[in-house]
Amino acid sequence: MKKIFFILILLFFMLLIPLNEKGETAVINDLITVPTADILVREGSLSAAVFSNKREIEFIYRVGPELEVGLILSLHDNRGNRTGPAVKFKLNKETDSQPAIAAGIKNRDLYIVMSSYLFEGVRGHAGLGEGQFGTIFLGLNKVVNPGQVQIGETNNSFFLPAVNFMLEYAADQINTGIRMNVQSDIYLDFAFIDFADFRAGFSYAF
Repeated sequence: MKKIFFILILLFFMLLIPLNEKGETAVINDLITVPTADILVREGSLSAAVFSNKREIEFIYRVGPELEVGLILSLHDNRGNRTGPAVKFKLNKETDSQPAIAAGIKNRDLYIVMSSYLFEGVRGHAGLGEGQFGTIFLGLNKVVNPGQVQIGETNNSFFLPAVNFMLEYAADQINTGIRMNVQSDIYLDFAFIDFADFRAGFSYAF
């Protein structure tokens, strides 16, 4: 019952807050643990991310409009967190009549995923995978705030960062989280894995 309550609250906020002007996801174009069909926004960009719950460092480089390549480095010796490649290739672009589709490998686990805008700025993701992804994985996300929103007058104000609300199902777990664009190309992740294990992340785009 508690899980359903948290999911309904998250969906409520996703629908309530206006969409980012371009509808873009954050610099790391995966959700909490599962991939999407999106590629890094800028060609030639390199992103680096560190995640607390797996103790991994992830490097992703956008080679072109349809290809990302990278490496996931494990910070400890564990069979579930092996060092491995991260490659994503977009098979086709999203249009009004069909979703974007991408295939790839992440830490030796293969996947294929499709992503599409659904309604009210909510973006949906569905895919097939193995290993860490389970057999079928699903996700929803919505980016809110047009860049940064200023609250208050000029001399006494603060800014709300762009925030990506994320909800996903993978490997028999339901995960919820947010990704905040706190400054320029700096992003912070906060998530709960299956409403139990807390995950924090930091990413930076070069």
